[in-house]
Order: sequence, then structure tokens, then C-alpha cells
Amino acid sequence: MLYASNADEEARVRNSAGKPIAGISVLAVTAIAIGAAMLAAAGVWYLQYQQVTQLRARLSASETRAQLLATQLDEAKDALRTATEGSASGATSAPVAEEDAEEPPEVAKQFCFIKDLTEAGGTYSLVLDYAQMLSGKAAADAAAARGEESPPPNDYFIVNDNPKLRTLQAASGAKVTLYYDGMAEKRSMTIAQFATIFAANRDGKADVPYYAVVSEDEVLSLEEQYLP
Repeated sequence: MLYASNADEEARVRNSAGKPIAGISVLAVTAIAIGAAMLAAAGVWYLQYQQVTQLRARLSASETRAQLLATQLDEAKDALRTATEGSASGATSAPVAEEDAEEPPEVAKQFCFIKDLTEAGGTYSLVLDYAQMLSGKAAADAAAARGEESPPPNDYFIVNDNPKLRTLQAASGAKVTLYYDGMAEKRSMTIAQFATIFAANRDGKADVPYYAVVSEDEVLSLEEQYLP
């Protein structure tokens, strides 16, 4: 019986000794779980903090852009107001629309012979025979093509293949320039004065060629072309 009692005592001691060990194990597990939960919570907080920081930065940038846009809008309004006031004040001097503006008449300088010059009611009419005065290689080629001496004397050749005649009026105030003694003397005169010389063919001025400045079927000026 004593032996059994001793055995029971030893068993009881072993069982009682194991209880504290089991208790410590539970506490350790609990502590670890709590620590893990805290770490997880800290991680979540950190992520949320980063997100909040980014949102604040974006909000600040958006506010800055909004202020800049507001400033630009105010400047645009001021510019529009100034332009409107300026156009209103200058309405009487507004330029003519491009589609309403008249294009200037075309002006041409034409080599020609004067076939006739008449006057009626103070208006002078000229009958012109257009021609071409060539020089250099063009003159040589044209002369050769027509069986004439090539290169031509004095390095010029007159081509007059078109028989068409044109009747034009002399502009009011048209001037005529004639040359005498070669080109040593230059005389400028009115169309009326020239008409008298032309009618009498003084100094052969009815036979020499001229350069006529023409605009809209009107002769603005005439200048004799000297021929050597």
C-alpha cells in the first residue's frame, strides 16, 4: 500500500508540474496573435496614411491648377473686353472686306505701231498694231526662221505676224515722249500736241514704233522706241 501511495504521489506531482507549462504555452500563443494583429493594423494604417498623403497632394495640385485657370480666364475676359471696346470705337474706320475691295486694273507695256490717231469731242482714239521687238539670240532665231539676215543688223528684229488691230482711247492727261537727234533730245507733250505731229508725220513720227502703257482698253502713255 505504501508503494502504491508513493506511486500516486509521484503521478500527482508530475501532473501538477505540467499545468504551469501548459499555461505558459497559451499565453505565448496569445501574445504572438496580439502582436501579429497589431502589426497587421499598423500595416493597414500605414497604407491608409500613404493614400491620404497622395490624395492631399493631388487636391493641392488641383487647387493650384484651378487658380491658374481662373487667372487665365480673367485675363481672357479683359482682353476680349478691350478688343470689343476698340472695335466699337473704330467702327467708322473699319477696313473694307476683302471680297468687297476692288482689284486694281492690270497695266501692261506693249510694243506697237500707231496706225491711226483721231479726235472726237476732245477724246483721242488710237488704232494700235501690236508687235514684238526681239534682241540677242531670240532676234537671230526669229530672223533665221523668216529667211532674213541672222544675226540681224544692230542686234534687233521686229516680229509682227498678227494682223489684228486694236482701237483704244487715250486717257485724260496721257503723255507722249518723243526723241530727236537719236536719243540726244527728249520731248514730252500732251496727246493733243502729238496728234498734230502724227497727222503731219513730222520727222517720220507716224512710222516709228512706240511702247504704249495700257490699262483697261485705255492708253495711259506713249514713248517712242528709238531704232538705230
